[in-house]
Amino acid sequence: MPLPPIKNLKSIGRFLLAFGLILYAVWRTSSGLESQMDIRFYDESFYLTQGLFHPISSWIADYSALYSLYYKAFSSIFTSEPIDLYYQNYRFWACELALVVFVVMRFSGVNYWFSLFWALSSLSSELNYPLWPKAGHLAMFGVTLGLFCVYKLKKRPFEAAFCCTGICFALAWCRPEFFLGGVFGVIYSGFLFLKNGLKPILNVLIILPFILSILFMLIWDLPVGNSGRGLVAFGQHYVYNLASHVSSSKGDVEMDWINWRERFAPDFGNSNSIFAALFHNPAAFFSHIWINAQAIFYRCFVYFFETLIPNRSLGIPISGTIAVLGFGLESLHHFNGVSGWWVKRKDQIKSFLPFLFILTIPSFTAGFVFLPRPHYLLPLFPVFLFCIGSILSEFTFPFIQKRYVSWFGMASIAILCAFLPDASAFFRSKKNASNQSQARSSFNNFEPIVSDGTPNKILVKNLLKINWPQGTRIFDASTGATEYVGARVQQVGKIGFELNYPMLIDFNKFLIKHKIDVVFIRKSVYKDRFFAKQKSWQTFRSNPKSMGWRKEAVGQDGDSLFFKLKQ
Repeated sequence: MPLPPIKNLKSIGRFLLAFGLILYAVWRTSSGLESQMDIRFYDESFYLTQGLFHPISSWIADYSALYSLYYKAFSSIFTSEPIDLYYQNYRFWACELALVVFVVMRFSGVNYWFSLFWALSSLSSELNYPLWPKAGHLAMFGVTLGLFCVYKLKKRPFEAAFCCTGICFALAWCRPEFFLGGVFGVIYSGFLFLKNGLKPILNVLIILPFILSILFMLIWDLPVGNSGRGLVAFGQHYVYNLASHVSSSKGDVEMDWINWRERFAPDFGNSNSIFAALFHNPAAFFSHIWINAQAIFYRCFVYFFETLIPNRSLGIPISGTIAVLGFGLESLHHFNGVSGWWVKRKDQIKSFLPFLFILTIPSFTAGFVFLPRPHYLLPLFPVFLFCIGSILSEFTFPFIQKRYVSWFGMASIAILCAFLPDASAFFRSKKNASNQSQARSSFNNFEPIVSDGTPNKILVKNLLKINWPQGTRIFDASTGATEYVGARVQQVGKIGFELNYPMLIDFNKFLIKHKIDVVFIRKSVYKDRFFAKQKSWQTFRSNPKSMGWRKEAVGQDGDSLFFKLKQ
């Protein structure tokens, strides 16, 4: 068997070097992660426990069923211990983030060493460990595949559109907004069909995403908001914007988040979907959209460039630094860099625009309709890298010998690897942040929990120590912590990780009718005025024994378990 060409061996060797350095950097930056970062409940924990403990057919379509499927596969390869799985998942997506940066930049024609430098720097950014939940990373990977398909099939636009459409539909079971990208993809594919006629698709990989989408639909149904999750997300972010930008009084963010229905109802009545809210009060709806529109593009700019200039390790202003670097590059090329790129690539760019629209409209829609939070915007990152990389590839320095470029690149990588921070850098910033860092971080009020200890992890460990009889019926008020117990308990009174409020209108009747054995109460639920108005709930909290229940403290954060007393 003949050996591969020397050039191919060199390329493989360079990629393996980059991959090895990325693995080292992930190990370095995640060192101490388990002691610094606490487990967070709701979204990420729900996706993990669904994938780990519950049958595939039971998952809810618009609760990131595809991401739960990833967790099931990941746990079968690495670890099935839920706490360890939570942390290893963060490391896995850190590696994926760096690889996406490196591969897309190289794919765009950027210098090897600069691509690797950006990839390693991204591990210290806000889009890495501080970002929660992680389902957006899976969507980002899908968009990256879509980009490669578009580039490889650029001379076969119908196949490229068909592939992008299938990818968007498949990703809708990870992030439901991608269903919109699939719809636009169908429209554009139809246009190409009418324009050029139908040509047979010979590569099975092109139709594979469509096959998977059909399979997902048969298993989980369509991810189009049947569970009401989309309305909850819209309502919570609407109320957040109302309190932050419109109301003269700034209230408790957590209180507003929990009781969003109280402030949502006066503007949108009993709307049971996002579209119903739009038609009920277009003025309020578009006022919310306008608030988000004013921030979304700047946040994309800052979050994405912050992967190159991590604020936590460098602490320098991102916008100003990028402006200075851009001016320097342009001046070295006689202010002909970007304009030269446009002249050379404009035809290619125009041909790519419909495909980029299909891949980006879902995430832009989520940023406009909900809030431009980083996990909604993350799937745009590969497209950003592809565009920036295409521009940067035009900036060459022929007056510098290649060996000096390589030496400088190797020296930069060595220095960066030597000074990479460990996990403590990502979770102590609230105590030591400068005013500039605080202003930049104010984009995202939902960062992973920052605390002196890990009370949530301790709580989960305590729950796992309890001898739960198989089939225990439990009502978990607000957090989903008891999801970590697994299939031994049966969750009642929730849809996904959201409380099923219509079922809980009379708490005592709910306990009796549904034969609840255990109630778990987190102290945050005391802020929920839905329960505070119920007499039976107040009695249950203050004097559980009078209702036939026994209270037991669990964890270190004021949480309680209530056990039904045997008659």
